[in-house]
Amino acid sequence: MTEEEFNNLLINRTTEHIEQNIDKYIQMVAVWISKILLADTKNDITFEFDPQWDRSGTIYKTEKQFNIDDYSTLDSFITNEYNGSSRPSYLSGMGTFHDYYLSELDELTDEWVLLQLTEIIALLLQENNRLILEFARLNDLDNNNKSTNQLATEISQLVYSDGFIGDFLVVDAPIELKESIGNMAIKFLFKFGKHEAKVELRQEENDRQKRMKEEKNKKVKVEKCWNKICLLHKVKYQKYMPEKVEKNYFNKYVYPILKAEFRDNKNAADIQLIGKFLSFKFSNSVAVILSTYKC
Repeated sequence: MTEEEFNNLLINRTTEHIEQNIDKYIQMVAVWISKILLADTKNDITFEFDPQWDRSGTIYKTEKQFNIDDYSTLDSFITNEYNGSSRPSYLSGMGTFHDYYLSELDELTDEWVLLQLTEIIALLLQENNRLILEFARLNDLDNNNKSTNQLATEISQLVYSDGFIGDFLVVDAPIELKESIGNMAIKFLFKFGKHEAKVELRQEENDRQKRMKEEKNKKVKVEKCWNKICLLHKVKYQKYMPEKVEKNYFNKYVYPILKAEFRDNKNAADIQLIGKFLSFKFSNSVAVILSTYKC
């Protein structure tokens, strides 16, 4: 097997796979941009708080809704609207870069291209392709205990990290996809993706409400458990629990109660939640002890 032969196999098959699945890429991006237009608001930059030696500005969320009529193509949106993320620039006089939505499309596209490569490698493994099997063997990846998908993922990650197919995976394919979809009318993409976007947003909101309810129930349970410990403490020592429990006090007065009253794994989970939700009642060392408590 030559490296050129192996590279050409992956490039040709992945290119073909991308072309066959281009509608899935468009759908993914359409749903992504539709969710932003439906549920997000604009970000802006203020320079009010900048020191004299730095003109980076500070990103902040506004209450302004996006107006789809303000944008013609996807590019006109993602290259002009900030997504709210910032990162160090390491440049004098402008210490922070503020990202546009373009950076999110970059990440989405890179991940999608890598997925296409992984799917092709899985197909090649199923076909018992000589080149892919030899590549796996040469790199100590031909483990019979691995599933096809697991082995395909490991091979694709190695191909990606070691640059076996050069610029194709990290430059050529992603840029071609982004240039193509970037020129599409944003109204077309919104029409194409808004239904699925609404479904996903509703599900995300339902999941958020469910998590909030679960967190609330946990907090109620934690407060009840802690109140029980405080009551046992008062009965045993004839004094109230300190507002903040330090390690020495915990070791002398609280730990004996825990060992005597909470003896199974279910109780241990409750104690761990006390360390998580009520950490403000304890010193850092005590909070850590509680968060990792075992019966």
